Amino acid sequence: MNIQKIFVIDTDPEIVDSLMQKIESFGLEANPVTSYEQIIDMLMQGTPDLIIMDLGFAQLEGKSFLEAIRQNLSPGDMMPPVSVMNGSNDHFLSTYAYDLGASDFHATSYDADSLQALITDYMPSEE
Repeated sequence: MNIQKIFVIDTDPEIVDSLMQKIESFGLEANPVTSYEQIIDMLMQGTPDLIIMDLGFAQLEGKSFLEAIRQNLSPGDMMPPVSVMNGSNDHFLSTYAYDLGASDFHATSYDADSLQALITDYMPSEE
């Protein structure tokens, strides 16, 4: 797989740890982000190839995280694909996620197979 860096964004460290373990089992790099400050620090180290995040947060809403990402990308970098997961299968929430620029929406956390399929779908193409 060609993805070099994946941000896993959620304020729940257990969810972040679980997703990171799955991603790393595929031989990929995963970077945990559990706060607004961390996302800005992580973006200074480079733009990720994929972002997996929860839309709602205790500290700030997912919208604020997405805005911070857009505002802090390096000049010339495009917004990476964003896959949103949330414990709700609410149609309004999925529409909201897509309106904010999400590439994908899952009503539950990812199992290993769906996570690997997601990564494959958004893997940068070889040219």
